[in-house]
This record gives sequence, structure tokens and C-alpha cells, in this order.
Amino acid sequence: MKEQRPEAFEQYKQAGVVAGEQGSGLITLMKESFDRALVTMKTRFESEQDRIGAVKDAVFESLKGCCDPATAEPYCVVTHGDCWINNLIYSHNENNVATGVILTDWQSSRYASPILDLCYFFFISAGEQFRREHMDSLLHAYHASLADFLTRIGGDASRQFPLTTLLRLMKPFRDLLGS
Repeated sequence: MKEQRPEAFEQYKQAGVVAGEQGSGLITLMKESFDRALVTMKTRFESEQDRIGAVKDAVFESLKGCCDPATAEPYCVVTHGDCWINNLIYSHNENNVATGVILTDWQSSRYASPILDLCYFFFISAGEQFRREHMDSLLHAYHASLADFLTRIGGDASRQFPLTTLLRLMKPFRDLLGS
């Protein structure tokens, strides 16, 4: 849509920019959740409290890079912003094989790097060991699916979002994801 219908995309982009500014509430919510977890853990892990707090600060500083469009232009898109399994609705065929998926719950959308949704999905939906063992194949499968989709709608992934760009944009966040 960004190339084929730029006027329509601009409307979605502006709506995403506004939601992104207001969507900083998502970051606030995540920080508050982290703080509640720290309070809960205090009695059991008191000796680790400072280290866990430092990790929190580093995590949120790193996430700011995902949210800043300037770090990923011209590859930014309107991201979902809350991309995890509970916001996906799958359709299945008669053999119970998933044949489609719909993203719901778009109030956290923003104009940002597509890496934002990938990081969020991988961190929330997969364990560290799984990410460590499979991140490369997941990223290649993601890009192959994206390339196939872009081709079907008249796009070209090798120009619009090359695999090398995906890997370059993802690289700073792999340590954060434990992959």
C-alpha cells in the first residue's frame, strides 16, 4: 500500500503516528508490569534486585530504537504494536490446518520499523531456548512469506524489504531477545 496507494497509506501512517504518541502508554504499561514483577520477586531474589532493575532500564532503552521510525526508514510500516498470540485469530480447514490469520486489537498501532512487531511477538510468544535455536530459520521463513505476499500484490521484497535489511535491523535486538 505504501507504494501502490500512497495517499491511503499516508492516512494510516498519520493515524499510526498519533496512536504511537498516545501508544507510549503501552511502554508505560510494560514498565509498570516490570515494576510489579520486581516487587513480587523482592522477597525471593533480593540479592538480584539491582541487576534486574538495570536490565529493565536497558530493555526499555533498546525498545525505543524499534519505535523510532528514523532508525528504519524507508522500511517503516504501520505496525500492530501488540502483536502476540492472543491478538491472532486463525481460520482452519476441515483437517484443522491453519489456513489464514487475522490480527485484532489495533489500538497500539504506530508508524515504526516492522522489527517492533517481530521482537514483540518473538519475545512474548517463544521461550529463550527456542529463540536461540530457531531465530535464524524463523527470520528466513518470515521473509520468504513476506516476499511471497508482496509478489502476489505486485511488490518486490528484494527492493522493498530485502532479507539483508531485515537481518541488519534485527541484529541490535537479538541479544535483547536472547537469540
